[in-house]
Amino acid sequence: MSPSPHGREPPEGISGSARLSALWTLITRVADEQQLPVGPGVLCRAAVAHLQVSAVAVAVPNVGLGSETIAHTGALALVGEDLQITVGQGPCLEALAGAGPLLVPDLATRAEQLRWPLFAPGAVEAGVLSMCALPMRIGVARFGVLAVYLDRVGGLDAAGVADAIGFAAIALELLLDSFYNPTAAVREPNDHPEIHQATGMVSVQLGVDMPTALLRLRARAFSEGRLLFGLARDVVSRAVRLDDELDASSDDLPP
Repeated sequence: MSPSPHGREPPEGISGSARLSALWTLITRVADEQQLPVGPGVLCRAAVAHLQVSAVAVAVPNVGLGSETIAHTGALALVGEDLQITVGQGPCLEALAGAGPLLVPDLATRAEQLRWPLFAPGAVEAGVLSMCALPMRIGVARFGVLAVYLDRVGGLDAAGVADAIGFAAIALELLLDSFYNPTAAVREPNDHPEIHQATGMVSVQLGVDMPTALLRLRARAFSEGRLLFGLARDVVSRAVRLDDELDASSDDLPP
């Protein structure tokens, strides 16, 4: 394969696969066309176009939040990722916790609504009708998850699932590559630092430790039917304080 004008060859370990090589070529083509560095953000753009889906996101584990989105394309990805972090459940969090690939062809079914009672109804209301959560893993070690969001029931067909798994494998290689190449573009600017800022502010306001402050933020967002990121932005801008009489108790957030 000829090198990309960006000077990047496929990461070592994937070049022997025809499918992965074809997907890598697609990703580098998108990078070249959009004058962007090769990274998870470009991978998400390429995956959305190739899989013909509404949105794609790449998330990595986060001790406090459960997961942290490092790249996404499509509004439904942002809604789906934010909702899972707000309520603390969903396919991506399960995949990060150790579940295998999760293919959810219809989030409106009774089984899925019972499995994720806080996530599934809100996701369907927002337009996420089916999704896939594919762990980025080596053996039993999970390094992240690639999530595919669709505005139609049925999910991906067999070929689409195979390609999505390929995109997840390349995303993992890009993530690992970043550990050895400090100039590699891995994290997009929109990684929601407001949550970390807001957690610190609430910790001071309430005189509690950081984990408790984050729990209070999540409880307030849940009780008001809001996404955590939106509430965090209001806390950082000082439009909302959690030490007023409207502060929601952490008991409002189901376990």
